[in-house]
Amino acid sequence: MKLHDEFVHDEKHKLEVKAGKPIASALSGFIAGVVFASIIWLTGVIIFKAYLGFVGVQ
Repeated sequence: MKLHDEFVHDEKHKLEVKAGKPIASALSGFIAGVVFASIIWLTGVIIFKAYLGFVGVQ
């Protein structure tokens, strides 16, 4: 047996669930959106706090 065969799964089978790819795609898009929105909000909070510190409001 080759070393390649030890680590690579080569079984051919058909998935019974056809909704798997759209669900996975939607989930990954949702997660990416949450991460992106969190970065935007965090950047806004940091800039706002820096502005308040610059103006002298405590």
